[in-house]
Amino acid sequence: MGGNTALEPIPVGYLDGSLERDDGRLEPEAGAGATDAAKCGDVVRLRALRAEGWNPKRTGEGVALHWAAGAGQIEGCAFLLSEACGVHVDQTNRSGRTALHWAARNGQTSTCAWLVARGADVHAVTHDDISVFHWAVWSTCLDTCRWAVAAGIDTSTANRWGCTAVHWASATGSVELCRWLQSLGTLDLARPNHQG
Repeated sequence: MGGNTALEPIPVGYLDGSLERDDGRLEPEAGAGATDAAKCGDVVRLRALRAEGWNPKRTGEGVALHWAAGAGQIEGCAFLLSEACGVHVDQTNRSGRTALHWAARNGQTSTCAWLVARGADVHAVTHDDISVFHWAVWSTCLDTCRWAVAAGIDTSTANRWGCTAVHWASATGSVELCRWLQSLGTLDLARPNHQG
C-alpha cells in the first residue's frame, strides 16, 4: 500500500462521550419523536407527548431541552422549563452537559443569554471539566464566544486532559478565533495539554 492517506478528523463528540445514538426514543412506550419535536421547536407535538405520559425529565440518550437549546428553539425551551414539564434549566445528560453547553456548542448566542436569564449556570462543566466556553469556542461563533466572556465565564480553564480554549480553537482550524483568544491575554498559546 503506497501513498499517503489523509485521516478524517475525529468528531469531538466521540472523544467526550457526547455523541450518542439518537433514534428518537426517549421512553420505551411514550415520547417517540420528542427529540425531533424539540429540535424543530414543535411545541404542539411536545404538549401532545407530555399529555400521553412522556417524561421530559428523563436523562441519557436525548434530553429534549438540550436538543431545543442546541437548535435555538427558545419557545420549545420555554415549554420544557414550564411547570407542565418541570425540567430544570441545568439538567444534565450522561456526560454532564447542560442545555447551555449545547446552545454554546452550536453558536446559539441568543439562546445562551435566554437560558442564563432563567438561571442557567455559566460555570457548569461536564464530567470531564469541559466548560461552556470550551463549547462556545468549538462552535467558532465569535458572537457566542464574546457573549461568554461578557457573561463572566472563566476563559482560562482546562478540561480533564489539560486542553484550554486554545486547544479547542486550534482543533477547529479557525485562525481568526485563535487570534481573538490571544487578544484576551488570559491564555498561554504555548501551554501543552497532558499529552504534551
